[in-house]
Amino acid sequence: MRNEGFGAKTLFLYLAVVMALFALSGCGGCNVAAGEELTVSSDTMSVPEDEPEGLPQTMSFFVFDVNTNIFAGNTPETMDIMEDITGIKTAISHDGVRIAYVKPSPSPSSVYVYDRYEKDNRLLNFPSDAAVSDPVFSPDGKFLAVTIILNGDKTSKAALYDLRKDTFKIISRDNMPVFNPTFSPKGSKMVFHDMTKVFVYNFNGFNTKLLKTFGCEEFCMQNSSGISENSKFQISDDGNDIVYTYNCYSDTVVSSTVLARFNTETLLSEDLSPLNKYCTDFQISRDGNIYCFLRKTDDDTSEVKLYVKTPSERKVIVFSAKIFDSPCSFSVSY
Repeated sequence: MRNEGFGAKTLFLYLAVVMALFALSGCGGCNVAAGEELTVSSDTMSVPEDEPEGLPQTMSFFVFDVNTNIFAGNTPETMDIMEDITGIKTAISHDGVRIAYVKPSPSPSSVYVYDRYEKDNRLLNFPSDAAVSDPVFSPDGKFLAVTIILNGDKTSKAALYDLRKDTFKIISRDNMPVFNPTFSPKGSKMVFHDMTKVFVYNFNGFNTKLLKTFGCEEFCMQNSSGISENSKFQISDDGNDIVYTYNCYSDTVVSSTVLARFNTETLLSEDLSPLNKYCTDFQISRDGNIYCFLRKTDDDTSEVKLYVKTPSERKVIVFSAKIFDSPCSFSVSY
C-alpha cells in the first residue's frame, strides 16, 4: 500500500489516541444515554509509559468528497483532486489508489475505476443495458461488489466483478431487491440485505456461498426503528458481530440513522451512536475498531470518529482534524 506524505502526522495521532483512551467514557445511541466525547489534539499530548489494550492498529482512512478531493489519515490537507471523476455512488480502494464510481451515461449506469497513480479511467465490462449501483472494493482490491439490475429484470441483484479478468457473476438468490453489499475487514465474508433479511456469505471470489440469513426484525431496536434501502451492514471476520445502521424515530428527532452492533451468538443489539448525532457511513477496521462519519442532527457537516473497542467497554474519540462538508465515500486503509 502506498501511504504518501502523512507518516509523521499518523504517528502523532497514534500517541494522541493512547492518551485519549484514559479520559473517554462510554456512549449511547437512540435508546441509550450519551457519553462524553474528547477531541484529540495530537500536538499537545505527551507519550505514556504503558499502552492500554485495544489500541487501534489501523490509523488512517481515505475520504472522497463531492468536490473530487481525497483526504487521507488525520490530515486536513487535500491529498489529490481528480478532475476526471464526475459520477455518483463512489467507492475508494483500501490503499487509497483506485476510485470506483457510477456515471449515468452512456448506458443506464456505467461503472468506471480511476487509478490515481496511473491516471487511468477504466470502463468496466458490464452489459450496456444494466443499471449498476453500490460499488465497494474487496479488501485485496481484486473484486468489486455491486448491485445490478439487468435488462428485463425488475429487482437489483448482488454481483461480483473480477477486476483482473473483466467478468462478473450474480451471487444473490433472493427475489427481492438487495442493497449495499459489504466485505468483512479481511475479506472472508460478505453481507447485503433486502430490507427484510440480512444475508451473510462466505466470500471466495466467484465461489462465494450463502452462509446464514437473519431476519431484519432482529436488528430493529424496540418499535422506534426500521431497516431501509440505505441501511448498511458489515460483519466481523469471526462472524460474531454485525455492525449496521438503522432509522431511528423519537419525539425529538424525526428521523436519524443510528449506528448499532448485533451479536450473532446472543442475538442482542446495542446502539453505538452518541445522542443527537447520526451515522452517515462506517467501516470496521481489521483490529475490530469502528470508523464512522457522525453528523449532528441539526448540522450538515460530518466528522470522522473512531470507536475504540476495549475488553471492558467501548469508547469514542474525535478522530479527524478535518470537518467534511459533503463526504460521499469513505474507506479505512488496510
